[in-house]
Amino acid sequence: MSSSTSSAQAGKRKRTATSASTTAAVADHPPTSPEMDHGQIVQTESRDASGEEGDTTAPESSHHDQHHHHRKADHPSSSTSSSHPPSKRQRAGSTQGSSNNNNNHNNNSNHTNSSSNGPADPVQQAQQAQQAHALDPGEPSDTTEASVDIAERVGRKGAKKGSEDKKGKESKNAMPPPPIGKLTHPVGYRTNPPPTGRPVRVYADGVFDLFHLGHMRQLEQAKKAFPDVYLIVGVTGDEETHKRKGLTVLSGRERAETVRHCKWVDEVIEDCPWIVTPEFLEAHQIDYVAHDDIPYGAEEGDDIYAPIKAAGKFLVTQRTEGVSTTGIITK
Repeated sequence: MSSSTSSAQAGKRKRTATSASTTAAVADHPPTSPEMDHGQIVQTESRDASGEEGDTTAPESSHHDQHHHHRKADHPSSSTSSSHPPSKRQRAGSTQGSSNNNNNHNNNSNHTNSSSNGPADPVQQAQQAQQAHALDPGEPSDTTEASVDIAERVGRKGAKKGSEDKKGKESKNAMPPPPIGKLTHPVGYRTNPPPTGRPVRVYADGVFDLFHLGHMRQLEQAKKAFPDVYLIVGVTGDEETHKRKGLTVLSGRERAETVRHCKWVDEVIEDCPWIVTPEFLEAHQIDYVAHDDIPYGAEEGDDIYAPIKAAGKFLVTQRTEGVSTTGIITK
């Protein structure tokens, strides 16, 4: 070949023995094809961009292009690293893909070696399998909240909100407490001051059929009207109750036994008189008679408690609106 060709070849990388012989053969016997000139020579390609072995049919560039586009076949990794610098951290998918390509190349080599040298080492196979399935777990974050903590936090918040809603409903529907410890004078009358140095004896009477919340709250007011109260409760008998008011659901004995189980009551008088007389007050040493201030009419007058009010022994209590034995029966 000419001296210019030799100097150009000296600037290029060394060819393998096969490439040199092929070039010499082509130079001695130029190709007959009119589409390929003397400067176009078919040569083997070491590795393509994907990193896999293979041949290429692309023609070799001219001598001028060879000087400016020199490819380092012996160091493909350095060329790749210089043109495409690696990122700070590879993703799991790319790492797995690169690992799979390397493992495929290693498996091919191992297969060739095992075919010539015998079966492969099981330990080496296990290591290769582990490398093939290895994934990048990523970097843990101090600000990331675990799913268990999220569920616990949401559960606490929901329970707290439910408890607050329940308390709000209960407070909204709760009945206000009865007036306690407040001495109220009946309309048109004045109540005597309580005695001192001994328990105040308070009397409350009624039918108390189907003992309900209204009865309980009325007796609580009577019990708590003064710091020290002895509460006596009179329950009317069946004969006079059926005559004056009508039939009852419970008998007189059942009604009296029901009242006896109320914690505010200290004593129960069964079959008490319908109208409280001064003689009855004196016999039981009663200081006050507890009842609401609404006049209670009977054959004897418009308000059977009028004499008690006039004597200053009437203790006013408040009714519980919307609660009565008749209302319970007619529901």
